[in-house]
Amino acid sequence: MKKIILGVYLLLCAFFVSAQTAPNDNVSNLRGNNGSKYTFTTTGTLEGSLWGGMEGVYTDDSKLGKAAVHAGILRPGETGSVTITILAGRSRYLGSMRNGIHSFDYGSWGGSFQFNEVSKVRPNVAEAPAIMKDLRGNNGKTYTYVITGTSDGSVWGGADGVYTDDSKLSTAAVHAGILNVGESASVKVTVLQGQEVYKGSTQNGITSNNYGSWQGSFSFGNISKPSISNAPTNMTAYRGKIGQVFTFNVVGSNSGTVWGGANGIYTDDSPLSTAAVHAGKVRVGEEAVIRVRVVAPKASYQGNNKNGITTKNYGAFQGSYVFE
Repeated sequence: MKKIILGVYLLLCAFFVSAQTAPNDNVSNLRGNNGSKYTFTTTGTLEGSLWGGMEGVYTDDSKLGKAAVHAGILRPGETGSVTITILAGRSRYLGSMRNGIHSFDYGSWGGSFQFNEVSKVRPNVAEAPAIMKDLRGNNGKTYTYVITGTSDGSVWGGADGVYTDDSKLSTAAVHAGILNVGESASVKVTVLQGQEVYKGSTQNGITSNNYGSWQGSFSFGNISKPSISNAPTNMTAYRGKIGQVFTFNVVGSNSGTVWGGANGIYTDDSPLSTAAVHAGKVRVGEEAVIRVRVVAPKASYQGNNKNGITTKNYGAFQGSYVFE
C-alpha cells in the first residue's frame, strides 16, 4: 500500500512540475492526450501566431499567451495561470478578431486545445466613461477601462492620436484602430493637456472633426499604430500570403472592374479602391485607412450591387482578399 501511495504521489508531483510552463509557449507536445486538463503559467502577449478561436478552439501550435489574450483570459503583459483541455484535431479552424487580437483561419490540423477556468482573480477594470472631460487636469495619468467600440457620437482630432476630452471615447477607440465596432476590450487611456489645434481624419470607418483650441485631451496608450502605406492598385502582389493582414491608406473610387464581394471575398486583381467602396469601408473620393486580409483562392466568386458599385461573378481564380 505504501508503494502505491508513493507511486501516485510521485506521478502527481511530476505532473504539476511539468505543468508550470508550456514548452515553446504552445502545447503541441501534448497532442493526443485528448480530454486531459493542464495548468500553465503564461504571460499575455500580442506576438506570435494564432489559428482558430472563433468557437473557442485553437490549433495546438498556437502561441498560448496570445490565445489567452484573444480569449479574454489575460491582458498583454499580464501573467497568470490558465487551464486548458487538450482536444482532437479538426478539419477546419475559424479565426476572429477579439480583444485586440486577430486569429487566422486554418484547414485540417492534428491537434487542438481550449481554455477552461482561470485560477487567479482578475483585477477589477472600470467601465469606461462616455467622455474623459471629468478627468481633465490629471495630465500624464493613465486609466484602464473596458470599452465597447461604437460608431456614433462626435469625435474631434485623432489624426495625430490626440483627441479632445469631450470626444466619445468608444468611437475614438474605433477611429484609432484599437477596437472594431461592437468589440469589447481593456484599453488604456492617457490624459493630456489641452492643445491649440486638433486635426480630424477618416480612419477605420470613422470620420473625426477638426477643432481649434480646447482645454483637455487624451490619447490611447496600449496599442502601437501600424505602419500605413498607400494602397496598391490590387492585391496580386500579395498572393500566397494567406492569413496575413495589411494596412493601407486608400481613396475610394468607382472605376475599374471588381469581381466577387457578395460574401465579402474579392478576386485579388480587383481594384482595392473600388472594392473598398463596395464593401462600405470608404465612400467615393473619401480617404480612409483599411485593413485587408489575404485569403485562399476560391472556386467561384459571386458579384452583386452594393453602395453604388456593381461587381461581377467569376469562376475559379488564383487569389482572394477580404476587408477586416
